[in-house]
Amino acid sequence: MEKLNTALELVATSCSTQACPTIFKAPSGNYVIQGYAVDATKVGITLSPGELLVEIPAGLLEAVRSE
Repeated sequence: MEKLNTALELVATSCSTQACPTIFKAPSGNYVIQGYAVDATKVGITLSPGELLVEIPAGLLEAVRSE
């Protein structure tokens, strides 16, 4: 995993600029996901305050499974 200037570690990305779907690992061990916004109301999901839905390519999850 590549260490970034922040507290997040790069796990997987779908491009070289990090301006695309990306999975990061936080110091807590949780994952932070950068992806395409999904409108929860359009897909019929109720979110709690502060939650967001994002879509990422399925292949990015393979990097997390193999970690």
